[in-house]
Order: sequence, then structure tokens, then C-alpha cells
Amino acid sequence: MFAPSRFGQVHKPNSISFSENRIEGTLFNGLSTFNALDEKTLPQEMGTINKLLFTSKTESTGNTMLAIGAMETASVYIGESQISTGGGSSLIAVQSGVIGSAQVLRGSYGTMHPESVVTNNNRVYFYDALNGTVVRYDVNGLRPIGDAGIKSFFRERSNHIVTEDKVGCFGGYDRIENEYILTLPSIDNAEQEYLEDYISELDSTDILAGF
Repeated sequence: MFAPSRFGQVHKPNSISFSENRIEGTLFNGLSTFNALDEKTLPQEMGTINKLLFTSKTESTGNTMLAIGAMETASVYIGESQISTGGGSSLIAVQSGVIGSAQVLRGSYGTMHPESVVTNNNRVYFYDALNGTVVRYDVNGLRPIGDAGIKSFFRERSNHIVTEDKVGCFGGYDRIENEYILTLPSIDNAEQEYLEDYISELDSTDILAGF
């Protein structure tokens, strides 16, 4: 977010700014009004927040928004806070503020490419170039599904994407085949690459170009 200051604007890459409320059944609509103190600052180790998306609204998890930073991902509670008890369990409590507590998820996964983020049935998929993998988020947390069988491919290709500062890593979801689809940009001086899952089935004419 960008916040106005005495000298202009201040860039706050790990902060979330929110507007006033829209009160249903009245003429009051504060969605275009932003106050300077209405913000939530997330941990600095997350890096720049590149994507915000609503993920779930259940009795057990409450109203949850996912904040995906360049290096970390956090689960943010909307109008609620997560309270830890002495016994190690957690409770969801209602609070007066718009954004409640934020919990950085285990795994240290994030994304530099918000165009790769896709949601399907309360699951979120995204491409993490810094870790060289594809990540899936669900109620159990973050899982690097790109490490299953094609780990070396993603690591090698991701090194080029980060080094060359490539953009255009577009994600999509095929609901018929139930598959996450990722298109990666071409890279300079790329050698022929193969998906190691199928290396025994490939011959010299089966070349993966551009993926």
C-alpha cells in the first residue's frame, strides 16, 4: 500500500489498508474512505504482499483471508482474532476491528508472481519462484506439490526466471480434469528440458519447449 505523508507518499509493502464500512439498508457507504490509521502491518519477513484473497468462512476457521507475500504467506482473520489457550488449543474470538490476528503459515512459501494465483474449492494454488515449486494451500496449510516428481525441473527453470526477472507466470485451473495449469515464460539460452516423471517414455523428439 501507499500512504500519504507530510512529504508525499510512503510505500508500505507489508501493510494492508482498509476502508470504512458500507452499512446495509442505509445510505452510508464508506468504501471509498480510507483513514490513515486503518491499516494492518504484517511481519516484515513476508516481503512485499503480492496477493490478497478470501479463502473461507466456516465455524471452525472463521472469516479467513490469505495474504501471499514474496517470501511468506499469512492467514489473516477478518473481524476476528485467534486466541491460543494454555492447553495449546486455539479459539476464534470476535473483535471490533476489521482485520484481526495474522498467522504466518509454516513452510516459508510465497510468490513473486500474483498472476499465478488460482482458487478452487477453498484451495489456493500459486507458483513460488524463490523456492522453485508450485504450492497448494488448504485447511492443512501449505504444501509444495511441485516437488512431486518434477522438482529438479522447477528448480532449474525458477533459477532462470528469478535471475532474468521474468514475469508472466500465468496460472489457471481445469475444473474438468481437476488440474492446476501453469504457463512459464521462455528463458534466455535455455537447454532442452524434460519432465523427470516421464523420462523413460521420452525419445529425442519429445522436447519440452516453453512449458
